[in-house]
Amino acid sequence: MKRFSLCLILFAALFHLACRASIPLQTPAVQSSPTATTAQIPISPTISPPTIPSPTSTATPVATPTTIPPEQLSPTSTPIPPPTSAPSPTPVPQLLTPIEKLAAGQIIDQSHDLLFISQNELKLWQPQSGQVKTLLSPSIDEQSISKRQMSIESGIFLIPGVHPDDLPGFTFYVFDGATSQLEEVWSEPDRFLMAYALSTDGRTIGMVSAGEVSGDDEKKYVIDLIDIELREKTPMVSCPNTRPIDHFVYRKPCWIAAVPNSQNWMWSDIDGVQIGGVDQPARLLVPHVFDGKALPLAFYPTPDWSPDGRYQLLLASRYEGSTRWILDTTNGQVIEVPDSVEGTGLMTFWQWTWDNRLVTIKSTADESSDSPSAKFNLAEWWRVVDGELLREEVVELPRPKNINPVGLTQPADGQISFIINNNDPADPDLRNIYLLDSANLEVQTVASIPPYWGLKFQQTLQWTPDTSGILFLVIDWKNSQIFYIPADGGVLYDISEFLGENITQAVWLP
Repeated sequence: MKRFSLCLILFAALFHLACRASIPLQTPAVQSSPTATTAQIPISPTISPPTIPSPTSTATPVATPTTIPPEQLSPTSTPIPPPTSAPSPTPVPQLLTPIEKLAAGQIIDQSHDLLFISQNELKLWQPQSGQVKTLLSPSIDEQSISKRQMSIESGIFLIPGVHPDDLPGFTFYVFDGATSQLEEVWSEPDRFLMAYALSTDGRTIGMVSAGEVSGDDEKKYVIDLIDIELREKTPMVSCPNTRPIDHFVYRKPCWIAAVPNSQNWMWSDIDGVQIGGVDQPARLLVPHVFDGKALPLAFYPTPDWSPDGRYQLLLASRYEGSTRWILDTTNGQVIEVPDSVEGTGLMTFWQWTWDNRLVTIKSTADESSDSPSAKFNLAEWWRVVDGELLREEVVELPRPKNINPVGLTQPADGQISFIINNNDPADPDLRNIYLLDSANLEVQTVASIPPYWGLKFQQTLQWTPDTSGILFLVIDWKNSQIFYIPADGGVLYDISEFLGENITQAVWLP
């Protein structure tokens, strides 16, 4: 399915952890960086050249020295080798929170189990018993657990298995968090899985699939619904995905999202973002923007809905990267979200809050300074008012060595947590998981973390449903490091060794 890499990238995750002493940080108002003062550089003294005798002066006679043969010279002292500077030790970043490696079978005080994917296996960690169980280990010759985010609704976890060699065939598995039972609910041996979503009541799978093609034949995308309890498939709509543009044919994969508290679905095809269902005719909400010979501005639905179900946080893309737009489903109006570039190394993080606002953590430039390094880390709260996006609150966050905040999560109503990390030994106090209360706008440290830094590291936080603990997951290009942190932030438990390698997804059970 290399031909569908765009789909796999856009569904690559979601990738959607309190302090040893919980020291509040005074939150300053945003202000311009002070103007740097140029240091005065001392001027070297002028050196006078030696006096050269004039041609008319009389030279003093110089006696001719007596030459001593080399073998008659005897050393007067032992030669001293030239001094060599001692190598400077490599500074080691200081760890302010102790790390304890958790052994297999060791019990900790955490009542929530962890469902995770490691090396193509679906596993379950039970902290109160210390056990790790393998729930699903498909044959590598047949299928592999998809690295795409597990879809979770109403305590139901939807996990797809796909063919590892880009061949047709996929299977849906459902794990019930209440009963800890895993079941296979649907299989398609001759089709490719392009996109999927789970209804908000956890009863229906909406899936986009495509058939096998040959030569120049177009892929035929269709959207079907799978009843999880009855194990029945209901065709919903076809999903056309090609349009001629000037001298080439533009192809666009189809995407799907569930509409909250509804039997309807939202999807995108070649025309734009549609909404409809089995008994509800399709209605075009947002058309793609086709303007001349340029690639169109295409919109994609996501699972990011406002709590009242009115607004959705769309993705929009024309070339590389994407931006966020707010869709008002009552009238089809779209509002571009400022500074929301994703996928190009300039990533920002946006989420809906319990009070129907958008919260973001991001880095932004100081407009009053000409220096490219004059930037702020900010947390902002925005609200849609009369068709406009208005900023209501802003808090300046720590910023060590131009490091951007990552890992936005919401452990409880009115709280956000995030990560600011760096590998500078001089800044151990600014390498932490932070908690910010939207009521008093105070930032406090939850726990200090090891120095993972750089574009190759993806750092995420997963709070337990009762906010009693945090999962801190670091994924690099080849491996992963995973920690469990109690809410008091007193210790980081390294649980990587017994959970397994290459952990790609992890989520706490209810």
